[in-house]
Amino acid sequence: MVFERQSRNKIGQIIMEDMDQILQGLSEEALRSIKMLSECKDPAERKLHAETIQNLCESMGTFFDAVGMVAENSPDLMDDLFDDDDGDDFDD
Repeated sequence: MVFERQSRNKIGQIIMEDMDQILQGLSEEALRSIKMLSECKDPAERKLHAETIQNLCESMGTFFDAVGMVAENSPDLMDDLFDDDDGDDFDD
């Protein structure tokens, strides 16, 4: 039982790291696109950047929906992911 929990914790840590990297990448790209949009004058180029930003935001929304589905359908996994007991205000 202890091995199973440790194994789930290790998998959970990998999932959290991957989720963090995905969100970080999407956020950085969205910010770059917003900056580029604010600097360009050509309407066609502005439209391209606006569509890029929209797609990135939709991707983040889809990602958050997936995380929500995991949280709803795998409460044990989510408990293991966030059961770090590091003494912060969010621990039970």
